[in-house]
Amino acid sequence: MRVYIKTFGCPSNIYEGEIIENILSEAGHQITIDGDFDAIVINMCSVKGPSVNSAVRLAKQNSDKIVVVSGCIMENEVDKFPDYCGFVHSYCSHLITNAIESVRKGKSVRFFDRPKNLNDRLVPCRASNLISVVPINTGCNGICSYCSVRIVKGKLVSYPKKLVLSRVRSAIDGGTKEVWITSQDVAAYGMDSRSSTKDESDCQDVANADDISINQGLGKNNLVDILSDIVEIPGNFFVRIGMMNLPNLKIIIKNDRNRLFAILNHPKVYKFLHLPLQSGSDHVLKDMNRGYKAHDLLSTINKFRKKIPCLTIATDMICGFPTESDADFESSLSIIEKMKPDVVNISRFWRRPGTVAYDMNQVFSHIIKERSKKMTELFKMISFQNNSEWLGWEGDVLVNEIGKNNSLIGRNISYKPIIIKNKDSDIKQGDLVKVKITQHSVYDLKGTIIEKLN
Repeated sequence: MRVYIKTFGCPSNIYEGEIIENILSEAGHQITIDGDFDAIVINMCSVKGPSVNSAVRLAKQNSDKIVVVSGCIMENEVDKFPDYCGFVHSYCSHLITNAIESVRKGKSVRFFDRPKNLNDRLVPCRASNLISVVPINTGCNGICSYCSVRIVKGKLVSYPKKLVLSRVRSAIDGGTKEVWITSQDVAAYGMDSRSSTKDESDCQDVANADDISINQGLGKNNLVDILSDIVEIPGNFFVRIGMMNLPNLKIIIKNDRNRLFAILNHPKVYKFLHLPLQSGSDHVLKDMNRGYKAHDLLSTINKFRKKIPCLTIATDMICGFPTESDADFESSLSIIEKMKPDVVNISRFWRRPGTVAYDMNQVFSHIIKERSKKMTELFKMISFQNNSEWLGWEGDVLVNEIGKNNSLIGRNISYKPIIIKNKDSDIKQGDLVKVKITQHSVYDLKGTIIEKLN
């Protein structure tokens, strides 16, 4: 059967799509990337409302096909989809072929039960991957008032270090040049009660796991430990460290700051820090239950910038949280001006069922839209100025995409996206080239190749 997989969402969802693709391929199905297919798997993320709406539209557009919805699905949103769909939660990806076959026979199935053993989900990387996504934990130990991650994913569970390292080695052996270490919060790795102290933990009975244990999080298998082992794996590759939430990052800084800074200065690790702020108002952050104040995050970023030259800063902001006033929003703009981030993921608040914020009085949509637009314009000015500082830079760039009009797209050690004019047809994805930056824009840099390095 020809199956098309459409993925919405974050790097973790990309990984879920990889699991599904592997399972379907091994079952004899043909994975297609065009419109000629018999079945479609809509791999979605219900943490954000727009992703849900996109998935529903896609399901309705393919009423003549076999439709299975997978990923981070909330059971209370299943009724939004047509009744001919089947549903497979990300924890039940191993049942994807069963779901397709059931829907083919006219049965709508719902697989939502969280298994006791999650280790089997760390599938080997396909050898053709240039970029490999490697999750190190799942679930969440936070209780943010607006977020449904814990509702959808459950409590935090860290994968045993031995299995994660095996996954990375498999990826490198298969030709991967860029490893994305990812989860809902990579700084939380090892801060759960099941797998922070034993490599041989099998992550069983995770549905009944205790909440966060900070003392265990400072054991031998925290984020710094696993990153230290990853960079020692032989091979030519780069590591991108995923999003970290400040409360858990501060625990690492307090107890292991020197090794953390050393890791971020390692030649295999991108100088990239993704630290979501969400709001510049302490009042709103308290209502969000984020566990920090705005100046705490700004101070942390400044410390990292002093220790790590040419560090790229990414952050997330929410416009229109229910208790956000005009003054609160201005505080957000003010701190962005002070922070001068290189990347800002701006989200318009979208209430999620089951969260505390769902029942709060909502900000009018036209106000949210206007705030989002204003914040975007501010970010564009900051980003354009930040990127101008790279003019004349010369250095190594890993080519990881083929662009338009015979161009290449790559990343330097600061994870800056660089569009390269390709005059040498011999250069391909996965090559390392020396580049000189000659132009810049809001979202990328542009350069010319000086020489091929491998």
